[in-house]
Amino acid sequence: MLKDVIHRLIDSPNNEHEPLTNFINNTFVRSTNLMASVNPATGSAWIQIPDSNKEDVNRAVEVANQAFSSWSTTSAQYRSKLLLKLADIIEENSEGLAILESRDQGKPVKLAKSTVIDEPIRAVNYVVHDPVGVAGLISPWNLPLYLAVSHLPYGLRQGLNPHLNAFWFRVSPVASTIIVSLSFKLAPALATGNTAVCKPSELTSVTTWVLMHAVKEA
Repeated sequence: MLKDVIHRLIDSPNNEHEPLTNFINNTFVRSTNLMASVNPATGSAWIQIPDSNKEDVNRAVEVANQAFSSWSTTSAQYRSKLLLKLADIIEENSEGLAILESRDQGKPVKLAKSTVIDEPIRAVNYVVHDPVGVAGLISPWNLPLYLAVSHLPYGLRQGLNPHLNAFWFRVSPVASTIIVSLSFKLAPALATGNTAVCKPSELTSVTTWVLMHAVKEA
């Protein structure tokens, strides 16, 4: 359960939690190399995160390409149902996520809570309903010859997350890694039948790892 993962992270003293992992093919996979994640508020390393190499990336891309053949054939309604469940799980665990986001980015917990909960939920609700209502086009419909337009999944999408998302920074200098991962990268890609490989910033990657536990739970 996501709440258990969050509590273990919160309760573990600095650098005493087991190293975080990559999430590939619905499985948490250890990376050969590790690096420290630093809490900006204290300047101290608080957890070890993957320092992924070429082999890790190639494996993730291979699996995502394989998954596309089945995921792209699911209905928009089915994909929307799963993403809405993911949004519910995030909302249910908002308090703990806010604490982790505070440690990851150094922002106040109150501010982290508002960004972790409201924006991803709002974004998910927007993107999951859009593909359901997307219609094709047949024109002109009353002639022997006609033009048909349909919308199909594109394929594997990549998401490279900066420490602060450039678009978000224009609005507010408080971008959260979970917002960037879910709102701008994962949700739109998955809702429209694509697969995705996401790489969070090495400066703020812990909540993205936690998000993968929510994905697995959903």
